[in-house]
Amino acid sequence: MNSRFFIYFDVKANKEIIKYRKLNKEYVLDTNNPDLLREFDIDEKENPYHIIREDLTQEIKGYTPAYEAIFINTFNELYDYEIRIQPIGKLLIDFLNINLDNSSDLKDFVLKYGLDTLLYMDKQNLLNSCTTYTVPEFEELFTRFFESVKNTVSKLQIEFKEVLDFCFFDSGNADINGLNPKQRYFLSFHGCDDKIYYTKIPKFEKYSKGISVDYDSFFNTEITLKEFTKEQLIYAVSSKDFTFAPSFYSCPKLENALFISFINLLETKNLHINKCANCGRLFIPSSKSNEKYCNYPLKNNPSRTCKDVGADKKYKDKLKEDEVSKLISDTSSRLNMRVLRNPDIEEYKIRLNYWQNNYRIQKEKYLKGEITQDELINWINNAGR
Repeated sequence: MNSRFFIYFDVKANKEIIKYRKLNKEYVLDTNNPDLLREFDIDEKENPYHIIREDLTQEIKGYTPAYEAIFINTFNELYDYEIRIQPIGKLLIDFLNINLDNSSDLKDFVLKYGLDTLLYMDKQNLLNSCTTYTVPEFEELFTRFFESVKNTVSKLQIEFKEVLDFCFFDSGNADINGLNPKQRYFLSFHGCDDKIYYTKIPKFEKYSKGISVDYDSFFNTEITLKEFTKEQLIYAVSSKDFTFAPSFYSCPKLENALFISFINLLETKNLHINKCANCGRLFIPSSKSNEKYCNYPLKNNPSRTCKDVGADKKYKDKLKEDEVSKLISDTSSRLNMRVLRNPDIEEYKIRLNYWQNNYRIQKEKYLKGEITQDELINWINNAGR
């Protein structure tokens, strides 16, 4: 397969830049009328499928019907590429978060990153990179494609998750936990005294085969330099902060891109990978290393994210914390007042003494997670009777 998936890394800026052919949803002008084709600037040679921009679909309604199509840009290979700039490791994390219970997550991944790195898995040739599809055709073909590649994708996920767990999460071994991810990965290749201690960690060097440096992209500085005047360009290149390196890679297979992404992830300093407390997906924190919630859209409400859910929970927890603090204060006041007003009633003194000796212990249990908030509130209510 002739790869059209390229990736390079700016470690200093913590960015991976992906150049790929995007799977687009567009519209096709359903006519062969030469006058109408001229009116909408359609060249039969350059655009044999009569594909038009979405913003023109309203204009043509009075002339001829248009139908939706999903297709991969192939008309001009020099310019029909999408550029995606994102944090290093985002491609890998997005792949590991694909849920293989059905085809929807893999399809979302393909719509985001294109089909080119998956087509080598298509042994039945169900999806051809140079073909247009109506939406129903694509849905039907992709469902069959998903069933044929699911086991391959699952195997890749398992391998990369095992390595990610070993390099970035608690290993259960204090000595290993003291190593950074790059040192841990190095350790997984080595043993001592003729013993191999980490044979269960998959070795990724097999996925380096087929990767090539894309020198054409190396010299295409438009990606990072944008448009400068002559003086601005010279100043930018002479700056101490300006860096460029031939780290542009052409990846014929998905695992090549995942491998390159992982290796550069190891080079990123002070990087953390967390598991979302709401959906369980992996994510790279955007600011604080101890972030609990990811920025992925909710399945049942794509307009909101898990981070929104976390903010809601934090707000509700604060209200409950305020409720607990007020309840403790009110209970202390009530028990003390009851003893002051009834100094001869021994039972009131016993209850106050029990409260004073135990409510801090119960609150400490709650803060340590040994009891729930509701259990703490129930204890306070019972003790304060």
